[in-house]
Amino acid sequence: MNNNINIEIIDSYMEEKFVPKTSELKAWLTASLMSNYEKSSINLVLTSTSEMENLNIKFRSKDGPTNVLSFTECNEKHLSGDIVICSPIVQAEAKELKISEEHHFTHLFIHGILHLQGYDHIFEDDAILMEGIEKTILKKIFSFQKKM
Repeated sequence: MNNNINIEIIDSYMEEKFVPKTSELKAWLTASLMSNYEKSSINLVLTSTSEMENLNIKFRSKDGPTNVLSFTECNEKHLSGDIVICSPIVQAEAKELKISEEHHFTHLFIHGILHLQGYDHIFEDDAILMEGIEKTILKKIFSFQKKM
C-alpha cells in the first residue's frame, strides 16, 4: 500500500507542552491504520482546557473538557479528519498516571485515529476491542522506539 499521508499541526495552546514531530505522527498514524487507505489527511489541533470544553459542549452536549475529540470526514479510500487534543489535560493525566507526557499523547493520538476509522467505546464490547487495539499499537510503537 502506498498511502499518501498529510498531517498538519494547529497549535492554539501556546504554553509549554509535548509536541511530536510530524515524522512521529506519520509513524503513529501508519501503525494505527486498520484499512488500506489511499490517502490520509489529518489536522492535529492542540488546544486549551476552555477551548476543549466549548467543543465538548457544542459537539457532544457534555459539560467540561475532555482529553481528545475526533471529527471524521473519511470514506473507504481516504482517511480524513481532525483530532483535537487538550494539552493541559494530557499533562495532568500523564502526571496522575505516572507516565510520560509523550506516552500519554501518543495513546490519545492513536485513540483519535481509531475513532476516525469508526471505532468507538460506547458499549463494553466495543470498548474492550478498541482498548486491545490501542495496547497492541502502543506496544509496537514503543518497542520500535527502544530499538532505535
